[in-house]
Amino acid sequence: EGWECLAVWLRYSAMRQLDWQRKYHTKPRELSQSQDALTQRLTDVYKKDAALRWLLRLVIAAVGRGGTSDMGQRIRDEILV
Repeated sequence: EGWECLAVWLRYSAMRQLDWQRKYHTKPRELSQSQDALTQRLTDVYKKDAALRWLLRLVIAAVGRGGTSDMGQRIRDEILV
């Protein structure tokens, strides 16, 4: 399903090895909504598929928590550091 690729990509992103979103002007609100949607999807799959739980733990560990208000700005600031 691509969970392995997502786990690797997010891990490299968390380690600041990937250079993405630097040349784009993504709105903080969109970042936080996307991250929130991703964490919701991950938790849904985690509840339904016990065989993938070990892999989803790796993915969840590399993703910060999504949210609203200033969370989007914090996510954007982390990307730009």
